[in-house]
Parts: sequence; structure tokens; C-alpha cells
Amino acid sequence: KGTLQLEPAIFEPQLERQLVGAWCGDGEAADAQTAMALRAQIEAYAARTQRDRAAVVCTSSLRPVLADFLLRSGIRIAVYAYGELPTELTLTPSEVLNVAEPNALAACTSSA
Repeated sequence: KGTLQLEPAIFEPQLERQLVGAWCGDGEAADAQTAMALRAQIEAYAARTQRDRAAVVCTSSLRPVLADFLLRSGIRIAVYAYGELPTELTLTPSEVLNVAEPNALAACTSSA
């Protein structure tokens, strides 16, 4: 009997759109800081999630480039597109991948 439940990391929609644009050639390139933050977040998620329930689930346009990026980064984790998953599989996301803008905190805390 195979795994019937995944506890995947999924993307915050804005970040996923940004990565698709950058990595799939539709827009502005993702900066190295965003890529490294994403790598660190996925690596931490993989370390704390039971191996047979860990995966990153994303859109079909991002899946091949994300899988390649993680493989080249030395992170061994399954990457699936939503459409590749069987309907009987239960998804219970345990992580929402969202790389904050580098100056977002400074913008929120600076006085006017």
C-alpha cells in the first residue's frame, strides 16, 4: 500500500508566478538571494518532514525547472505538479513557501 497522504510544501501564489516568470523565461530574473532563501526553506522543510510524506507541489510550468534547481542544490525531495497527483491522494500542506522581500521588514518598521 503506497502513501495516500502527502504533507507537501506549496507555493504562495505570488512567489510561484515570480519564479515561473524568472525561470521559465517570461519575465524578470529571480535574484540569487531569492533562490538561496527558497533553497534554505525547502531544505529545512525536508529535514523536518517524514520522508514518505515530503514533497514540493507546484504548477506544471514550474515543476521541471524547480526539480532541476533542487537536484543541483543537493536537495533530494520529490517535486510534483498538481495534475500529476492521483485524485485519491490527500494533500495536507505543512509549509507555504514564501520568500519575503529583503527590505519588507525595514519598510514596515521605518517611521514616516
